[in-house]
Amino acid sequence: PQRLRILRTLNSKGPLSYSDLKKFAGFHPKSESGKFAYHLRSLDNPVLVLLDKNTKQYDITSLGKTAINLVKQIEEKSIRESGRMYVRTSHQAIEDFNSDKILQSLVREGHMPLDLAHRITEETKNRINRYRTSHLTGPLIRELVNAVLLEGGHEDYRSKMARLGIPVHDLQQMLTDVDSVMAGLEHIMLAAGQRVFVEYLLTNILPQDVADMYLAGGVHISNLALWPLAPDTVFLNLNDIIRESSVDTPSLVKTFNHILWEASSEVVIDGMADTDSAPQHMRDALIMMHAPQGAAHLSLYTPLKSKYIHDTLESYKAYVSSVDGCAAGLIVDVRGVDIAKYSDTLSDIIKSGGSITVTKQKMGRSGITEQSGARASAKMHSLAINLPRLAYESEGDEAFFRAKLTTRMEPIISALETRRKDIANITRGGLNPTLADNVIKQEKKSVNVIVNLVGMHEAMTHILGDSYPHNIQLKVLKTANSKAAKISSKTGFPIFISMIHGDGAARLVELDAKRYGKDKVYGTPNSGYQHGISIDIRKTLIPGQLGDIISNTEKTAAMLGGGMYTELLYDIDTPLSDIKHGLELLSGRVNFTVKPRHGSS
Repeated sequence: PQRLRILRTLNSKGPLSYSDLKKFAGFHPKSESGKFAYHLRSLDNPVLVLLDKNTKQYDITSLGKTAINLVKQIEEKSIRESGRMYVRTSHQAIEDFNSDKILQSLVREGHMPLDLAHRITEETKNRINRYRTSHLTGPLIRELVNAVLLEGGHEDYRSKMARLGIPVHDLQQMLTDVDSVMAGLEHIMLAAGQRVFVEYLLTNILPQDVADMYLAGGVHISNLALWPLAPDTVFLNLNDIIRESSVDTPSLVKTFNHILWEASSEVVIDGMADTDSAPQHMRDALIMMHAPQGAAHLSLYTPLKSKYIHDTLESYKAYVSSVDGCAAGLIVDVRGVDIAKYSDTLSDIIKSGGSITVTKQKMGRSGITEQSGARASAKMHSLAINLPRLAYESEGDEAFFRAKLTTRMEPIISALETRRKDIANITRGGLNPTLADNVIKQEKKSVNVIVNLVGMHEAMTHILGDSYPHNIQLKVLKTANSKAAKISSKTGFPIFISMIHGDGAARLVELDAKRYGKDKVYGTPNSGYQHGISIDIRKTLIPGQLGDIISNTEKTAAMLGGGMYTELLYDIDTPLSDIKHGLELLSGRVNFTVKPRHGSS
């Protein structure tokens, strides 16, 4: 057994020094030194292990690996012929089958009463005995336990006992899919992990009615895998996470790489233009930072009246010119400044592929706003209500539509409130250290729950026709705000309504088309339902074209405490002068993100 232990240690860990091999093989460093040396020499003589004289490390030879395989075959043959049942456990070991472990799992994991746990264990044991298999696995036993629970009507316990994972076929597809393979090992590992967390959310975390709403298309949840782990948007000040004297390229890269995993959607950092050192290192830091798929988007909030705004804009412009695709965007606050002084530079950045958001308050590029006034805050907003679905169900009755909206809001806000508490607890436990230091300590002030509304335009069009009066939309928002305020007064935490950008609009169109037919559904699977307001940059060139649009946008935004997404769309061939004109016309009146039109070339 001792020699076999040495061989298995080398086989699993690779080359090891004499002292490491003795330690990992389980020999006492003092009392068993002689025994270890004797057994190692016994393996060295028949060339089962080999000492590399250059590195002074021992390694297993091909003959040694053959010996391990032969021993394994003999052990398994012995197990089969003995008639006993063994379990390949989830911690990579073979053990005697022990039904008491089923009982312990039912009580520990499922919080099941002891008498019921005994009955479930006995039934599972009887089934296993009927199958007469010599080799069991942990997952197989759990499947049998869950089958017994399901047949007995114990669905709640079954959910707690479920094993989360990926079907073998799906994993094989992932490993052979060209796009996945080309994206690299990190992508495959991340995708596999996300699948597990999504299943965990839908089966164990979300209330069943909210999970059903999501699956049916009544709501959408962005970034499902991160729902129980991190907030959606985080606002931070650079000076709170890096001392001014320590700002350099390595510190910025480290900060960006770390903080992007503490939010599911966006991290907004301000203060970059307040010190002379940050803009100097910004370009290289943005180029060097690692922003893989699954991490949040980085936005740098920069008031145009900042002391080092010129250096910041030039640094971001240099970054945009140095990369193929931007992993970070710039949010410029125009309050107290004439944007015309900077519109040439901003237009150049936009034409070069940069991401520019123009605002008159602190916000993210999705349209989410920072309402608390705190230097650091977190927003929970990834759950969006499908308004067109409510409109289709209301059959043109606007009052019924608003009533259905308030009914839909109650379980959604309850789920968001539970999420807020869960993330606060897990953050205090150390998962999100930057949030723990800067946000959670003042949770009541700095953590907000936000209910997002998607497809307002399509819902109003279905109920009232193409030329619906804008005051009806405001009436809907007033109803939603009233409901949110009522619930907020009970919880003590602020709750806001928003119409911000998300990733699920196309999915909702597809599900609605399947349910109601393509002819009845507004929007297309390619474009999805409208998030907020979309303005064609060509309309900014025609006098009188934007008056009503801007006025209605201002009125709507005033009722959305959580924020409103407005996009200014341009084509790839749009002249630089037109982009500049659009920036100057809309600046200071509405908050907007400048984006290339989908599919423009």
